[in-house]
Amino acid sequence: MTFRFALFRYPMSLTISTISNQLIGIQSNTILRFQQSKLLRYLSFSGLRNADRINFSFKNTTIAQQTYFSTNVKTCWSCQSEIDQKDIFFCNSCVAIQPPNTAVTFFRYFDSKLRYDMDLRKLKQSFLQLQAELHPDKFIKKSQKEKDYSAQQSALINEAYETLTHPLSRGIYMLELEGISLEERDVTADVGFLSVILDLNERVLNCEDVKLLDEIEDEVQGKLQDCIKKSASSFRDHNLLAARDAMVKMRYFFNIVESLKEKRLSLPANSS
Repeated sequence: MTFRFALFRYPMSLTISTISNQLIGIQSNTILRFQQSKLLRYLSFSGLRNADRINFSFKNTTIAQQTYFSTNVKTCWSCQSEIDQKDIFFCNSCVAIQPPNTAVTFFRYFDSKLRYDMDLRKLKQSFLQLQAELHPDKFIKKSQKEKDYSAQQSALINEAYETLTHPLSRGIYMLELEGISLEERDVTADVGFLSVILDLNERVLNCEDVKLLDEIEDEVQGKLQDCIKKSASSFRDHNLLAARDAMVKMRYFFNIVESLKEKRLSLPANSS
């Protein structure tokens, strides 16, 4: 599975306009149809892939019960020995580097449980160790095939680490494993939340003082932490709809963080 992560950035003025339109639409008599269409998108699992390794059942299967490995038996390209499920990167018999195993999750690469609230320090330690073992510089004197596998493995490890390190991309990735995608057009039907986002965007847009920007950023970071806690509890309870809603809201706040960065760059040096 190829995973691509984006924050879906918008110009600030477009964001405010879009949110205003969402508020009007939600408050109109189309609310029922809107909610129904949202629910249908939530329950659409047409994107489910790698079914041989993702044992998914919405009612009966928890994330912790998902299998990590493909059922296909693989052999080493070099010595033809059977590859054990634990041997993701190297053959246990001849120690030859293996091609990327895309039948395992990013979590499995770092020998981590599939959970949202993971230990980021342990993740970084595992990443640095793998990076050292798989770096192309270690395979300069090896065959071209081994050089290619090293480059592929290194790139995949970097992608996996970047995905799992960020709370938004980690959550989106976990939803993708369940066949649930987060698309650019997806919004929340929470009118109160959209009003908060509209207010924050307007405050950033009109702010000309660095200290006030600091106050807004502290407020946004606090709300982000609330979203992260909500995401963790939702994934623990296997409440995927709540987790998806938390990801949508988290994306709004990360967009505001980016807007704050852009606003700081636009302010004159003596604005504090």
